[in-house]
Amino acid sequence: MTSSTSLQTEPRQVTTGKWSHQPPAIEFMLSRPQTLLDAWMGTGKTFMTLSVLKKDLGAGGPALILCPATVIGVWHGEIQKHTSGQFEVIKFKRSWSSKRKAQHARSEIQKASMHRKPIILVVNYETAIRPEMLKVLQSTHWKTVVCDESHRLKGHGTATSKMASRFQHHSDRRIALTGTPMPNNEGDIFGQARFLSNQYFGRYWTPFVQKFGVQNPVIQGKIDRWRNTDVMRETIQQFRYHIPKDVLDLPEKQEVVISVELSSKGMKAYKEMQEDALATIQEGMADGLTFEQVVATGETGLVKFLRLMQLAQGYVGTEDGEIALTCDAKSKHLFELLEQTNEPVCVYGWFKQDIAMIRQCAEKLGRTVGEISGSRKDLENGKFPEGIDIMAVQSKSGSVGIDLTRSRIGIFLNPGMLSPGEYDQILARQYRPGQSKNVIYYHLRSTGTVDVSMAYARQKKAQNVGNTLNGAEESLMKVALRDTFSMAGFECPF
Repeated sequence: MTSSTSLQTEPRQVTTGKWSHQPPAIEFMLSRPQTLLDAWMGTGKTFMTLSVLKKDLGAGGPALILCPATVIGVWHGEIQKHTSGQFEVIKFKRSWSSKRKAQHARSEIQKASMHRKPIILVVNYETAIRPEMLKVLQSTHWKTVVCDESHRLKGHGTATSKMASRFQHHSDRRIALTGTPMPNNEGDIFGQARFLSNQYFGRYWTPFVQKFGVQNPVIQGKIDRWRNTDVMRETIQQFRYHIPKDVLDLPEKQEVVISVELSSKGMKAYKEMQEDALATIQEGMADGLTFEQVVATGETGLVKFLRLMQLAQGYVGTEDGEIALTCDAKSKHLFELLEQTNEPVCVYGWFKQDIAMIRQCAEKLGRTVGEISGSRKDLENGKFPEGIDIMAVQSKSGSVGIDLTRSRIGIFLNPGMLSPGEYDQILARQYRPGQSKNVIYYHLRSTGTVDVSMAYARQKKAQNVGNTLNGAEESLMKVALRDTFSMAGFECPF
């Protein structure tokens, strides 16, 4: 391994500056009934929101905070920290059923109303859409409703997005909190704006798309690109308050790309799959099919693309559900990086096999290993706990609502299909207030593979979305495949 991969061990202590960006944001929220607080992770969205709630609930009344399940404990802790017992907080036991939670919420809200006490209910999105709880939530008139990580509302047709949209009829004030209002594309803003008010982009998706989207003439519901983005931007500015990351006084951050050379066996397996996938796309489009039609079906679509991603890591899933190992180059690089430090480290992967690879390396080194995934969360009050040396993080599960600042070293084995917004979110789990040391991220990318193409695609998408918010959108897969065609020397048919 070259010297550029050596882990840096010199921390730099820093002091946090004054939070002068917060009072103007609080004033903005108090001056209007709807706000999208688009604030970089760690700028104090929770504190600013609670400052508004202090005003709103001063004479009593209920407030509702909708958030991901992983953030409920964080909200409870922050309410206690910043409000000194000013509010009663409705809490549930984990063992309670949805029906029991709904009954408890109704009872506590009614008691608080009788005595005109300020009360806050913090509930996760999955629980909120359950019929029993939804009935309670929508039979209550709330002083304030907050949607934390509001990009969760981006799917305009989902039960969560539709549920949130109804609160404009059951609340005096609505606040959407996010650091990534457009994690994928311009259409992500619709569901969040609809939660705030129908006055911005309307109530229905179809008129919104007719005005701002160019629809695919063949595939129903497919948006080829977005238009009138200047009008969209002007509309968003009516309800958006933006706090960029440069307001934070953070230590230095460095990103190091480590090129991994697959073995001859590993590259042979990768190229065979690549040639098969690209040739299939070319043939399908030569027969008159669109790119979307070719990649949307069976072995020609996402399955083959995911297999390319797996082969870039050194393995592939077989038809009988087993894992076939093709190369150990990435595993060796990961082991050597981990071997160089005794500090706590976060390692990010996309597939279950990535997490298994991280565990194997940690166990070989005799290090304790934790996991953050869809099925397991080895956290303590949402934080990287003492007693764990290496945290294996499944990228999709580690991008929201957790604090990993105990570690200053992050290693990306495979960020997978993370959108630009999700990618920024996951970086900010370690690089945020509370981090007092220089942070360094290592990116292990297999040369000549979709590892490189996905990084390029993510960068291009981030630039396009940024232009809409601050100043032709394509899927990550399409941009990455176009780059893959180029690297492979194939003529790209789209």
